[in-house]
Amino acid sequence: MIILSGITGFLGSNIARSLIKNKKKVLGIINSDKNQSRINDIKNKCSLINANEIDEISAEYASSIEGIVHTATVYGKNNETKSEIYNCNYDLPIKLLQLAESSNFNFFINIDTFYNKNISFETNLNHYVASKKELRNKLKNTYTNDRYKIFNLILHHLYGPGDSNDKFIIELIKSLMRNEAIELTSCNQQRDFIHVEDAINAIQLIISNIIKFRGNFIEQDIATGNKVKLKDFINLCHSYLNSKSELLYGQLQYRKGEIMEIRTDIKKLKDIGWDLKYDNKSGIQNLITKHQWMT
Repeated sequence: MIILSGITGFLGSNIARSLIKNKKKVLGIINSDKNQSRINDIKNKCSLINANEIDEISAEYASSIEGIVHTATVYGKNNETKSEIYNCNYDLPIKLLQLAESSNFNFFINIDTFYNKNISFETNLNHYVASKKELRNKLKNTYTNDRYKIFNLILHHLYGPGDSNDKFIIELIKSLMRNEAIELTSCNQQRDFIHVEDAINAIQLIISNIIKFRGNFIEQDIATGNKVKLKDFINLCHSYLNSKSELLYGQLQYRKGEIMEIRTDIKKLKDIGWDLKYDNKSGIQNLITKHQWMT
C-alpha cells in the first residue's frame, strides 16, 4: 500500500490514478473541507482517511505500507496563516514518516518546489517556499538512513487539463481567450514547463525503479530538460489561440529575488526509461483541448 497525501489535488489525483492502474493499493489522505470532485472516478478503487485521523494508520496499515508520496500543499493564496501552511507542508509529512517508521516501508517521496528562499512574493507564498525548504533540510539531515530511501522531487512548472483555475497558465489562457490586454514583466526568466502526464510518468517510473537509485537521499528534477524563456511560452499560447490580446511586456517589475536562470538534470530519469511525450506546443494544444474552461 502507498500512502498518498493531497490525493484530491491536481497532481495527487493523477498520481493516484497511475498507481491504481499499476495495481498498487492507495491510501489517500484527505481534508474533509476540500473539494473531492477530482477523485470521484476512483473513490471506490482506493482507501481514504481524513488528515486528522492519521494516527490510526500505524495500527491498521503498518504492516502493508510500501511507501509514502507527499503531494499535499498549502500555498497561502487564500490567506492561510503561517501555522496552517506549516501544518500541511511540514508537520503532516513528518508525522506520516514517523508513523510509517514502525513498518518496513521502502521509500518516502516529497514533492518540492524549484523556488528558493530569496524570492519575494506578495502574499503568504513566502511561508510556502520556506516551509518546503525546511522540510527538505529536515528530511536530509534527520531522517536519512539505510532503512528506506527519501526522494526529494523538484517539480518544475506543472500544467495540464484539470489544473486549478488560479494557476498562472490557466489564468493566462483564459485572458488570451477573452482577448484581454495583459500586463507582464519582460518575461525573460527561464522556466521548464512539464505536462502533467509526463510528470506522472516520471514519478511512476521512480516508484517502479527504487532500487536503481544510489544513496538514501536522492534529489531529482521532475522537468523536461528543455528550458524556455517565459516570453516564448506566452507567445506560443498567444499564437496557438490566434488571440487578439495585447501582450504588454515590461509593464510590471520582476519580483525581488526572481529566478532568471534554471538548471535541470533528468539524466537519471532517462536512464530508467522515461521519455517526453509532450513538447510545449503539443502540451498547450492538449491543455486547451481537454481542460474544462470557465472563461
